[in-house]
Parts: sequence; structure tokens; C-alpha cells
Amino acid sequence: MKTTRLILGIISILLSLMILLQSCATGFVNAINESNDMGGTAGMFIALFIIIAGIVAIICRKGAIGSIIAGIIYGISGLISLGNDAVYKDLEIWGWLFVLYALFFIISGFIQRRKTKQVLK
Repeated sequence: MKTTRLILGIISILLSLMILLQSCATGFVNAINESNDMGGTAGMFIALFIIIAGIVAIICRKGAIGSIIAGIIYGISGLISLGNDAVYKDLEIWGWLFVLYALFFIISGFIQRRKTKQVLK
């Protein structure tokens, strides 16, 4: 699981760069069209959260608490994505992906925490 957390953390950082690029383009188009949609701004926040979650996932991949914290950050970014997917449907894809990441990191954190408690007994 530690290797999987490392790989997902690296993939997250790379995806966040792509999300940031899309969000900048979306914000530019919204500004030109004088739209009130917040998809571009939400995408920038999502990219920021995913960079943070990816860094936490890489640094804390050996600890259960770090995995749970990364899962919470992924969950927050997934919920923000799913809440702002009215105009740009790519946010829905990112939202579901990061909800899955959140579930993986939280479940793996609790499994690792349970294993370390059994070893200590």
C-alpha cells in the first residue's frame, strides 16, 4: 500500500498541473464571455488541494495518520468538484476520481493503523 500511495501522490501532482491549466483557460473564457460560472475558480482551488494532498501522500506514505489526512483533503477537493460541475463536466470526472482517491487513502490508513495496533499488542 505504501508504494501505491507514492504512485497516487505523484499522479496527483501531475494531474493538478493539468487541472490548473484547464482552470486558467476556463477562467479566461468565463472572463471573455462575462459569465458568472465559478468553474475556473473552483478548478484552481481543486488543483491547490490536490497538490497539497499529493505532497502529504508522498511524505506521509508510511504513516496511517498521513494517509487519512491526505484522504480528507482528496475528499474535500472531490466534493468541491462535484458541487461546481454545472457548466464544465470535466470537474465531475475529477470529482469522482478524487472521491475514489479519498476512499482509498482513508481505508488504507485505517487498515495500516489496525495492523500497527495488532503488532504492538
